[in-house]
Amino acid sequence: MAPVLENQQSSLLSNEENLQVFKLLGNRCQSLSTAIVQLYQTQPPYHSQWVKKNTGVLCFVKDNTKRNFFFRLYCLKRNSKVWEHEMYNDMEYIEGTPFFHIFEGNDCLVAFNFASVEEARDLKYMVNQKVLARKRREEKHNRQQSTHSQTLPSPKAHVQDVGQNFAFKKTLDPVAKRNKRRRNITKADIGCPSDFKHVSHISWNSTFGFDIDTEDEQLKAFFKKAGVSEHQLRDKHTRAYIYDFIEKHGGREAVVNTATASSATASKPATPAQDIAPPAVPPRG
Repeated sequence: MAPVLENQQSSLLSNEENLQVFKLLGNRCQSLSTAIVQLYQTQPPYHSQWVKKNTGVLCFVKDNTKRNFFFRLYCLKRNSKVWEHEMYNDMEYIEGTPFFHIFEGNDCLVAFNFASVEEARDLKYMVNQKVLARKRREEKHNRQQSTHSQTLPSPKAHVQDVGQNFAFKKTLDPVAKRNKRRRNITKADIGCPSDFKHVSHISWNSTFGFDIDTEDEQLKAFFKKAGVSEHQLRDKHTRAYIYDFIEKHGGREAVVNTATASSATASKPATPAQDIAPPAVPPRG
């Protein structure tokens, strides 16, 4: 007989309401933390303000069937799940305030506005524990893989021995050769670029944020025109804004052309840069 999974109740719900939520979890699912929250999200393309999406019971769920952890929001009135998000590798769960927690979702920022600071603290502790445990498992697995690859014997001698006893014959079937070529594309199949010029390089790392190495004065002019400073480019949350803006406005060529045209007709200095940050925390209520 399978063991009974113990769910963590919300102190703001009655026993009957907690049981109602736990019945919605499904088979082999366990709520490691339960809380009453308002769900907020930002909206593209600018992600400049929080929009309340729903209110309900949030469960941080261990799903043994899917073998992962999930944030799942349930509505007691509708008696159903209304939202979920899967925990991913290297997730950063940020405590904006003791009652307002933020993380980066699939295509927006996600925030929980907790009714209880104690429940917010408990859920954050549990999420951080699981994120850290996963990170340690991955590091251990990588170390084992590295050690295993270093201790494997060289296949050279074995291949030579096999070659003495067996003769391998390549197929001359032209159809098979074409099919194999479709599956295995090599660098020989890809032509060399012509008139190549390295214009700019933009990368991201956790220490310095955006690292821009550019010889393109037009691209520099675009960032200056947009009021994007070097300090702002090192802010992790701005990457979603910049990627989305450039993509939505026709790519690099389009935004550079816009910056060039605007510079030709400009009659006053550029607007001073302003710090870009996540939207302000909405009022509680």
